[in-house]
Amino acid sequence: MTPDDTRARPDPDTPARPDGERPAPGPEGGAPAGVAPGSAGGGGGDDAPATGLPAPYGGSGAPDEARGGRPEGGPAPLRPGAGVGGPGRPGAGALARLACTRSAPGDVALLLDGAHSRRLVLLKSLLTRLERRPDAVPAGVRERFEAHWRLLERAEAQHPRAVRDTLGYPSVGTWLTRALTAPDGDALARCLGHLGPLAAAAALRAGGRFALDLPAPGGRLVLPATGLVETGAPLLRLTAHGRGAHLTAGGRRTGPVLLRLPGRVLGAGAGWRGLRRLPGSAACLDDLDPYRAPAEGVGSAALLAASPAETNGEPWGQRWRGALALLRAVDRARAAEVTALLRCVVPLARPEAASGGAGQKVSATFRAAPGAVFATLPGTAADLAEVLVHETQHSKLSVLHDLLPLHGAGPREAYRVAWRPDPRPFAGVLQGTYAHLALADFWARAALRRPLPAAARRGAGTRRDSYLQQVAEALPILLESAELTAAGREFVTGMNRHLAALARSGERPVAIGAMSPFGDVR
Repeated sequence: MTPDDTRARPDPDTPARPDGERPAPGPEGGAPAGVAPGSAGGGGGDDAPATGLPAPYGGSGAPDEARGGRPEGGPAPLRPGAGVGGPGRPGAGALARLACTRSAPGDVALLLDGAHSRRLVLLKSLLTRLERRPDAVPAGVRERFEAHWRLLERAEAQHPRAVRDTLGYPSVGTWLTRALTAPDGDALARCLGHLGPLAAAAALRAGGRFALDLPAPGGRLVLPATGLVETGAPLLRLTAHGRGAHLTAGGRRTGPVLLRLPGRVLGAGAGWRGLRRLPGSAACLDDLDPYRAPAEGVGSAALLAASPAETNGEPWGQRWRGALALLRAVDRARAAEVTALLRCVVPLARPEAASGGAGQKVSATFRAAPGAVFATLPGTAADLAEVLVHETQHSKLSVLHDLLPLHGAGPREAYRVAWRPDPRPFAGVLQGTYAHLALADFWARAALRRPLPAAARRGAGTRRDSYLQQVAEALPILLESAELTAAGREFVTGMNRHLAALARSGERPVAIGAMSPFGDVR
């Protein structure tokens, strides 16, 4: 997919694994129209903001297109962000570590900064669209949007970290992608209304007093990265004061009370459902946010996000505990990377209920929503550990490519790989090979860990050898390609060196199994 393609199209790359599961594609959100190729994520331009909200409007006079300006009368300009250029790009050491699918704390911070910068570029693109198309939505919709934006400004001035964390939540990226691709009129107006709950969630975390009227479609108000308020009222007024906040409808108190704690918001009382934390991490299980998954679904079966009624009986917490315990027992550094980069797991509806595909397992990552893993419930903790390692690599590689372009290949599907029956684009080969290399690394370590039972070590060795062979067959496609940039060639060469080191620890590679459920980032 070209960087400036705004449509979310299925373009997965599904690596095989030894358990013989079927493949499942997953979508990618490209950069919106108006964002130059290479600028998403701050990798291609000095004007992409790295910190602080983008300034939607300039000072007096004619609009300044470089800053997204607007004549007098609009909200005050936000604090300008520093440019993302050379200083924001990975150095040789970071590139070498990432090529080996490893990372140091500084590398993780760089990736998080890159993801944040891309989020700001998308937000700036939405502001620019509204500036250039003043008739895209009714005046009342625009006025509410500007009021919500001013609240977000005030929250950032008070507590920048709270705003950054809220904007960085994966569903915000999915919302921005949907808003940027929505046609003018009612569809765009509905998307713009979501800025209110987003600004409210950020302002609640930032502290300070405010009052805001918020629509609650179907009597439900979802605060991104926070939780769900259900009162039955179509319009709510949220009033924040001190360490708490309350809701009113028609001038009368209703629903739960919200408690403002350092860095988070909790609810108390009837009508509140908070996001479920995944034990031992800051990540959550998100089955609430209306923008948690693409509207078109995930994978070839177009699986929709599961509802709370569907996930309540599933042992996600138990699987998560086991997966995290395995990751930490085998490779504490990789476990730390996963927990640092992952914000949420989005459960998908059971395949048998959605498409008649009983037994099918699906996982995916979306470029528009780094930090989210979309998955059906894995059968075992080891399966979930594999999903987390695999999908984390997709998010890492996508952000890295935004910061430092690794190739200039187009979307042509011209390459055959062992883990897919259909030809793949160059980007899909790179994504799949990189994720397989990480899994070969993980299972190579697991095969040597004495605390693990002997049967578990043998199974780990089988998985390691299968992934090693798949990577060995795919790497020549990358190494012989003229599509790689200089940085990309250095990166792929580093991947090849790591493959050689891992191969020395393995046995004779086993035959490649059937297709697996993993979907490359889209």
